[in-house]
Amino acid sequence: MGAYHYHNYDTELARYYDDKFDDKMVHSRVSAAIALKEFHQKRDWSLVTNSTAQLDVILGFFDSLGYDEAHGKISPDVLYEYFYSDIDGYYRASETYISKQQKDESRTVFEFLQPLFDSVTAIELKKTGKQPADLVWNEKDFDDWIEEEIKLQKP
Repeated sequence: MGAYHYHNYDTELARYYDDKFDDKMVHSRVSAAIALKEFHQKRDWSLVTNSTAQLDVILGFFDSLGYDEAHGKISPDVLYEYFYSDIDGYYRASETYISKQQKDESRTVFEFLQPLFDSVTAIELKKTGKQPADLVWNEKDFDDWIEEEIKLQKP
């Protein structure tokens, strides 16, 4: 049990994912944010003209994190420390897209993403003492988050 416990809380895997997300996925993050911003303006995925391919990449990345958490490879506490704001942002901004993909493609598309979101959100609530209603986004929260993602693009 001791080795499993250590592995589960070891941050090496989280650092690997963090480096990948922050360094190698910048283009994907920017493209995904642009598509999400367009959807937020149009409120209909069928009207979005920007490609959602990179949004799939980002959501797939978080789905992989969720898979690793669900299978005990990494603890929710470690994922919270490294990725809470990113998971929170992409999940909230993409909920309708995820639902659409699960309806159109398969219920198993991004199947580990909501459980991951739920587990890191539970940690956020516990750490901050907030209530779930305190974590609801308003327009300014969305706009601030999406602009920060788009700003990742280098001139």
